[in-house]
Formats: sequence, structure tokens, C-alpha cells
Amino acid sequence: MEERLTQEEIDTLLAALSSGEIKPNAVTESREKRTAKVKTYDFSRPEKFSKEHFRTIQMLHENFARLWANPLGAVLRQPVQVSVLGVEQMTYEEFVMELPSPTILATFSMAPLDGNGLIELSTNLGFPIFERLLGGRGGTGGQARELTNIEKSVIATVLEDGLVMLKEAWGRLVEVDPSLGAVESNSQFVSVAASGDIVLVVSLEIQVSGLAGMFNVLYPYVMLEPIVSYLSAQSLIGVRAAHPDEATIERIRDFVSRVTVPIRVELGSARVELEDLLELEAGDLVKLDTRIDDDMKVYVEDRLKFLGVPGKSHGHLAVKISRVVENEEDVDT
Repeated sequence: MEERLTQEEIDTLLAALSSGEIKPNAVTESREKRTAKVKTYDFSRPEKFSKEHFRTIQMLHENFARLWANPLGAVLRQPVQVSVLGVEQMTYEEFVMELPSPTILATFSMAPLDGNGLIELSTNLGFPIFERLLGGRGGTGGQARELTNIEKSVIATVLEDGLVMLKEAWGRLVEVDPSLGAVESNSQFVSVAASGDIVLVVSLEIQVSGLAGMFNVLYPYVMLEPIVSYLSAQSLIGVRAAHPDEATIERIRDFVSRVTVPIRVELGSARVELEDLLELEAGDLVKLDTRIDDDMKVYVEDRLKFLGVPGKSHGHLAVKISRVVENEEDVDT
């Protein structure tokens, strides 16, 4: 039955409008406010992660970026910067559709979590890394192409080192043990989720000697589902960073041991007048201020670090370290 206003109700409403107690557009504004609260929701793409989850994942990977930058720079013998660009939720199909071809892909697991994640490294950075590790200068790397077996092995070593730091970063929330799987350059040979599955993609940028490239880390929702309750900034801040285990310490020590530093040995010194210096010829002798049985100074960079005695090793000139210099002031100059 249709509702109708009585004449008395109509008169009351008109009087209220005339007095200003009710605004003519009040009903419309109220309806617009209710409409504004409506949010479009795509049931084919359910929101698996909240903004709090995004913030926590970003903070975690910013820590990972800081941890990995120095060891990666030590391996490449170049200053390296790693930074997080953002965190995004999408379907696995959308991620694959955006991948360039060819690219550098690697699967990884994070025991005890189920499933596999995916790492993507852009070729414009990957190939210069190959060249640098194999003794080259690490230029632009040329045209993108499929990886050779040797290149897959080289990049696997670099990514395994990165997973060590990823383990330490995740260790502030949960104990996981990342392990590298297959390395490929074609997405058709790699699949870690169904096309419609929700995944979380962390985008990072790596800068090496003027070159920059993308480094994406993909986590399927099914992998992170058991630990979603831990993905809060409060948990990340409240949990004390875990002490690295012996394996991690040994890995970091291995990183440092591969850093090359210049070493020079000073046989002695002499003061010669410029006039005499200009007249020196082949066969002339310059008397040094050291004796044959004196220790020679061994410098690392420009710092006096050791004393040693000269000799030969397998037919090559060598110096045998006789003393470690803790304080340069203690050494007679």
C-alpha cells in the first residue's frame, strides 16, 4: 500500500522549509553521502592483503635491501645501491603478462612454508653483472638474449647470496630457510602459481656503477597465508632481530674475503738532489735507508699494516710477514 502524506504533514514540512529548519537539498546530500561509502569490489580479485600488510612487507624488504647492498658491492667490486620501489597485489597472470622476454627468472622456496616464490632480474642489469663477475668492466651488456648454462650458474651464485640476506630480513618475523630453485630466461618454463591466484610483488631497484635495473620478488598468497597474522608493523618492530647463526656469519666472512685491496711493499727510501736525479742512468745505484736484514713495510691501501722480510716463492718475488702492525706510531720511521 502506497504511503501518502496528510495535509497536516504537508503543511508542517512546508513551514519547516520556509523557516530554514530543513534545507531543500538535505535529502539529496544525505543520499550522496550514503552512496560515497560504497566501494567497488571485484570478487574475481579478492583483497588478500591489507595496507598494514603492505607496510610490513615494505619495511622488511627495505631491511633486506640494506643488508644485501654491501655484500653485493663486495662481489661486484663496485658501489651498489638497493632500494624498494613498492609493494603490489595482483594475479599471477597479470605479473607474467608484464614480464619482458627474455628476462632472468629464478624460483625459490622458503621452508617450512609451502609453495615457491619467484625472482625476476632485468637483463639490462643481469648481463653487466655477468661481465663484471667474469673479469670484464660491466658495460651495458648488449642485446637481451637467452641465458647460457654458464650464465645461469653465475647468476645462481649471486641470487643465493641474496637469499642469505632475505633469510636474515625475514628472521625478524618468522624463521624461514630460503633456497634457490631453477634459473630460467623464459616465463613459459617457470610457474609458481595458477594464472588467477593472488600474488604479492615487491619491486626493488639495483644501481651498479651508473646502471639501474629491476629486481622483483614474488610471493604467492598460498605461501604467505600461514604467516599473514605476523605481517604487522608492530610485530616487525617489537621482535628483536635474531642473532645470525654460524652459517650466516661464515657466508658474510666469505663475502668480505673476496674483496680485493691493493698491497704495496716499500723496500726503503732515499733522498736525492734533483740535479743528481736528472743525471741518473741505467746501472747507477741509489743507496736506500734500509739494511738487507731490516723488515720491509707492507701497506694495505695507504695504511701500514705489516712488516716482512723479502724472499722468493715458486720463482716469484715475495715477502714473508713477520709482524702485524697495530699502531703505526710504534714502528720506527
